[in-house]
Amino acid sequence: MPNSKSQAREERTRLSFRHIFWPILSGLLVALSQPFVIEAISTKPLDASGLSGLLALVGYVPLFVLAQGATIKRVAFMSLLTIMTQLMVIIYWIVIALHVFGKVGVPFSVFTLSVLCLTFGSFFVAAVTAARSFSMRFSWPFWACVAPFVTAGEYLRNYGFFGGFPWGSIGYSFSTVPLLLQMSSLVGVYGLVFLAVLINGVVAQVIVAKQKKHKQPIVGIALASGLSIFAVAFGAYRLKTFDVSAAKKIQVALLQGNIEQGIKNKSELHAQYILDKFRRQQDEAVGKGAEIVIWPEASLPSRISVNAQALVHLGLPAPTTIAGGVMTEQKFDELTGTMKNIFYNSAIVLDDHFDIKGLYHKTHLVPFGEYVPWPFKGLVNKVVPGMGAFGVGSDIKPLKVSLGSAGEEYVGLTICYEGVFPEISRSLARQGANFLINMTNDAWYGVSSAPYQHLSMYAMRAVETGRYFARATNTGVSGIINPRGYIYGHTELYEDRVLVVDVPLYSEPTVYLFIGDLLAQLCLLFSVLALVFSMVGKDVFMRRRHPFEWALAAIGFGTVAAAIFHFSDAQFQLVESATTQMTLLVLVGLLVGMAALSGTQHGRMTLFWTGLVLALLSAFFSIFNGVHFLFASALGAVLCAISWLRRQEYTRL
Repeated sequence: MPNSKSQAREERTRLSFRHIFWPILSGLLVALSQPFVIEAISTKPLDASGLSGLLALVGYVPLFVLAQGATIKRVAFMSLLTIMTQLMVIIYWIVIALHVFGKVGVPFSVFTLSVLCLTFGSFFVAAVTAARSFSMRFSWPFWACVAPFVTAGEYLRNYGFFGGFPWGSIGYSFSTVPLLLQMSSLVGVYGLVFLAVLINGVVAQVIVAKQKKHKQPIVGIALASGLSIFAVAFGAYRLKTFDVSAAKKIQVALLQGNIEQGIKNKSELHAQYILDKFRRQQDEAVGKGAEIVIWPEASLPSRISVNAQALVHLGLPAPTTIAGGVMTEQKFDELTGTMKNIFYNSAIVLDDHFDIKGLYHKTHLVPFGEYVPWPFKGLVNKVVPGMGAFGVGSDIKPLKVSLGSAGEEYVGLTICYEGVFPEISRSLARQGANFLINMTNDAWYGVSSAPYQHLSMYAMRAVETGRYFARATNTGVSGIINPRGYIYGHTELYEDRVLVVDVPLYSEPTVYLFIGDLLAQLCLLFSVLALVFSMVGKDVFMRRRHPFEWALAAIGFGTVAAAIFHFSDAQFQLVESATTQMTLLVLVGLLVGMAALSGTQHGRMTLFWTGLVLALLSAFFSIFNGVHFLFASALGAVLCAISWLRRQEYTRL
């Protein structure tokens, strides 16, 4: 028996070809479930039908099958392979933006892509690893753990480091599958993440049970089957009952100027060319009866003062024209004691005399493009002074516009990738926006998957909010999306075109508008409690504790509470650096609190590695950001010392 146990342990720890191949296959399957373009083959997605989105229902199965017989370290390694493959295939276009248009070398562009994928993929790695750990320790079925853990991880990715980056989440795979997409009107995109991961987990459990001749997971099969049947039936019902025949219609024009990014990068030199092109398109749109004309992001070539009352003649006037531009404002900088120019990426609402009737300044900025995220500002300023000089908008609210014969309505404006964050569109709809608009410039990504992936994510937003969504882009793909996620008017990539479409003024309440991401938040609560319980063990209160350990645990959990309380204040909600700081404080506080309370070797190692990483990273950033980082570095060193000095006093679980 001991020999057989030793062999089993060796089998779990031995790295083999399947531990590399199958996780990579999982990543590829999920990546190909979303729009994928290879320019050498076609300028359109390889799967025109969109049914490849169904791959998301089985994509993680290879990983989950292996995970159920592997050690915790092996699960972490395989999960990392999966998510790195998934994200690098989905967002490979980052390299195009950096190398082709940003003139950055290929090695550094690939390195940047890898770091980005590693940073945001860490949520998935932590989720799957934690699910395996909890499943092993408390004998829960893996499928029942992995679904809430991964949902919580994807939800955190939406808000975590650098303002969040939810691109490539498995939930968006269903944007091209209308029957399943309708579920997002109930539970949002993260509800679809839960459904997809649950089905993957149950299928994997069925395979493992068959291989090992164990009992089949009857409860899991019943739950996954029941939810799948409900999703299909609800989707069919919602699609069938969609009727806009009684709604008032307006003529919406989307201008796709098709200005190549190299020209836009030197817009001051080509201002007349750019403006003349959009003026011609404006005239064409008004000539076709457009009641609202929407220009792309930053389509106005010259900077405009925030104090401007009107713009120069932009062609024939429509009842409302919404143009994208960069606006400037002088503000006093308390740190330097001087006046400083602040730039805003803005949407400008113009009436039929081109007077400015409303402004929206972008609130969710692109990290390392429009702003430098904390704590990199000191480092970046030494390498690229003045980078990321854009200011953040003060609030998110709809604007009232004139729609000609339809009177006045509230519209919700988003700029660039703001629309991929569900909370922003939901907030606009809840505040009264009956029509949602996105203005963007995807020219940075050339002929790639990015424009099609970006467009498909607005199908999710339209269904979640029950609103029509219009999307005007510089080089494509522009389009109109109805509240069932159907793109019924769109342009081609790199097409010079004015798209004029009848849009019903139709909106409906959805369950998601009322409950938001409640399911994801419940998954997050479950995951945190499960992690705490898993770390400290079943008999935590029966073990003897040194008073110092109780104090350290109190400090850790107190840090978590203080961070949540401090950063939940309204003044921090639009400061993206605050989300990074809160995420790090909560993470470190939880790890320290759980490790100190556990009193186990497992907890000691957690405390040691938490302290070591904190000490090294803080010491590095103190070089560029001041001595306050040295305090954090010293704290990390103290944690390392505590865990090392008391190593003989910890027990094993």
